[in-house]
Amino acid sequence: MLVDAVRDAAVQFLPQLDKRLKFRRLTARFRATPSVYIIGGARCGTTALWEHLQKHPAVVMGRKKELFFWGNPGGDDAYFNRGLDGYRMWFPTELEMGAASRKAGCPAITVDATPYYLYSEEAPRRLRDRVSRAKIIALLRNPVDRAISDHNLNSAHFGTDKGTLEDAIRTDAERAKKDFRHAYIAQGVYEPHIRRWMAAFPETQMLVLKAEDLFRGEKSLLDKVTRFLGLPDADLGEFKRSHGFRLHDKPTDALRAQLQEYYRPHNQRLYDFLGVDFGWEKE
Repeated sequence: MLVDAVRDAAVQFLPQLDKRLKFRRLTARFRATPSVYIIGGARCGTTALWEHLQKHPAVVMGRKKELFFWGNPGGDDAYFNRGLDGYRMWFPTELEMGAASRKAGCPAITVDATPYYLYSEEAPRRLRDRVSRAKIIALLRNPVDRAISDHNLNSAHFGTDKGTLEDAIRTDAERAKKDFRHAYIAQGVYEPHIRRWMAAFPETQMLVLKAEDLFRGEKSLLDKVTRFLGLPDADLGEFKRSHGFRLHDKPTDALRAQLQEYYRPHNQRLYDFLGVDFGWEKE
């Protein structure tokens, strides 16, 4: 009891100490490696789910979302080459995890939410080799809406894309070669990437969800997530959708129809592989 009290008291000081980069680096080996990974896709609700889960008493979130450590589209290994300690420094200490476990009455977890892991060729293999029991959540959104939302974010909010949506679609193949994260159309072809992850991890360790169900805050889906993660029931309050920016570059009906036809065969291959029809063509 005394030992637990001393540990819990020490935990109270950690948030202040963790503001110092040097402290996190020095204590990296005493920190948790995530057991849960939200792998995407981009603009599919990964931030909203990450924020919702951290309300659970058994979830201790890291100091940063989207760490890109296990892999990046295009084989960029800059983050991975920094080593595991350079990754773990962003996550809770074992002291914090222990305190959360005692409070929640079950093993605590921490989560890495990096949408672009979905598209990385290296990430599934690396993660399987080092965290073989990891649980993987993939959120997939109607690829037409995903592309429109992604372009809107970069053009209207961040100001990093000066062209129109039509320009982006026309140049998407070249974008995919140079910077996949700005390849709005290519990112919506999900099936090859989901297939690669499912080849690396058993079905029992992967949960693939329709993002639109998440956006509606369906309790049955949120309960499904907590059950998948092995978390006890807890009142997490209302689900709040994150980053819902106003649409500035609304596509014409003709352009939307063009995108729907493009994605139709890709979506069908995804449905066939998963054995689930997300019904995006009817929306």
